[in-house]
Amino acid sequence: MSRYPLSFIGKISAALMLLATCLPNIADAGPKTRVPITSKRSAKCEYNKDKKSWQRAGRRKKREDANRRVSTTSFSKKANQTCKTLVPPGTVNELNKIPPLYTFLKSRPSFFGRDASGTPPTLIEIQESSIENLFWREGVIERIINETATEEDCEEFYQSEIDGGSSGFAGCYLAQESGRAIESLLSSAISVCYLRSIPTLTIGRAVTIDKGEGLLPKGKFSKIFSAPQADERRTVVMQVKGFPDEIPEQEALNSDEIEQYIYVRPHNRKKIKKQGDRGQYGYDLFFCNADRGLEGVEVGTIGREGKIRIESSGSGEDEVYNTDVTGYLMKNEDGTNSILYNTNLPREARISFRMLNDTFSEKAHLLIGKNNIIRSKIYLTDLFDQQLTRRSTYSVLEFSGTGAGDMAFRQGAYKETSDDSEFDDYTVGVEFREDRYLSAPEGEFVELLEEVNLQTDAFYTPDTGTFDDEQFDCTTEADIVLTIDFSHPDMQGIIASCEANTLRNMDFCFENEQLREAEMKYYNVCYSDEEFF
Repeated sequence: MSRYPLSFIGKISAALMLLATCLPNIADAGPKTRVPITSKRSAKCEYNKDKKSWQRAGRRKKREDANRRVSTTSFSKKANQTCKTLVPPGTVNELNKIPPLYTFLKSRPSFFGRDASGTPPTLIEIQESSIENLFWREGVIERIINETATEEDCEEFYQSEIDGGSSGFAGCYLAQESGRAIESLLSSAISVCYLRSIPTLTIGRAVTIDKGEGLLPKGKFSKIFSAPQADERRTVVMQVKGFPDEIPEQEALNSDEIEQYIYVRPHNRKKIKKQGDRGQYGYDLFFCNADRGLEGVEVGTIGREGKIRIESSGSGEDEVYNTDVTGYLMKNEDGTNSILYNTNLPREARISFRMLNDTFSEKAHLLIGKNNIIRSKIYLTDLFDQQLTRRSTYSVLEFSGTGAGDMAFRQGAYKETSDDSEFDDYTVGVEFREDRYLSAPEGEFVELLEEVNLQTDAFYTPDTGTFDDEQFDCTTEADIVLTIDFSHPDMQGIIASCEANTLRNMDFCFENEQLREAEMKYYNVCYSDEEFF
């Protein structure tokens, strides 16, 4: 349930990563799986039923070469530590144990940042900052607008090749494009937040049971989304009314009419056991409008070793979106036994959005490593006045924070190519120094951009995502029927909590009026004496 039209998932408003890894290899002899330790090596983990924990399977082979022995020992140590972080089978057996998706952004102790300085603004704070003084040296944008720009101002408008110069539009795009992708991801993740919270409500107030109260597992409302036994099925439909018209203003509609039907179908034990990795939990979730039209679908699965995958797709009147989020879960080390996203293993998200008339499409691939590094690929197509523009970007950046609210970028590198103009090709290294993001052409992140070729990488092709509106039936008769009144006071805390952990309006480079004015004047001011075209 989000600010988007009557849906937990919502639509991806900005045009538009948790895990890229091999599928678990579970032998019939016992619980085993493979997890990635480095970009090129993985380790086999085996569950020890006596110790009730995972451990690395097998022993390190002896090697004659001392250097190889040291390398193998280092890998073995990392493998042992990583295997131990996996959650035991059966730990996550209910939907309310799935951690909020925004927490996958949690960072670890920093491994980089030795050359950066100061405290960078959070993504939310960037929106409220003077963008023209955050990515440019003092006065650069103002002088271009006033047509008093120096040659140095002109040379660093898009990005400076001199250390300590303005990071310019390239630096701004580094923050914006990753922010937009994360915004879209978090928008599609609100559903789990609400579904975790609804079973905590008191029956008869914000939520009523209209049918099937006797079918509640063990007679407990808190267990409504637990996995049915054997091959039993349990379909729950939530009839939503009074949902706030605007978030975060939370002005309730106060309507008694049903505005949306949300179906939840937890996977039964038989289906979970048949999962390729013999899972712990799974669910199907689909959203139907007041006219019983299918708007969106979400399918979540959790493997025996805690690998989680959440796939979402949906459509509006003229658009379609898809998200695919994967990662691993782990127990909180604070002793509370709560479940967190495993920051020892990579987390990945693939996001796509396109207009059905093919006038616009955007897709993103985010990969978050355990060293607080986000690698982000983004590809956009835009058809305007019969002219198609293609834009490809790749960025590598270091982040900090515990979630969407305090996420900040400290340093990174960005490159972009576009067929719109020869001046739309950027490559820049960026570091936050004292009070702004400045150019760092020799920064340690710049060479990492060579990992991806914008011209040949298969990712940089148009989005072809679709939405299958026949996979779920909005007229399905449910076993348990709930009515949820979002205008009730009991819901206000849940709404505030779930909606607070999103990002909005991450187009801060595109929407800044001063930047637009400076860009309109740039060529006349900086190239007035040259034959530019």
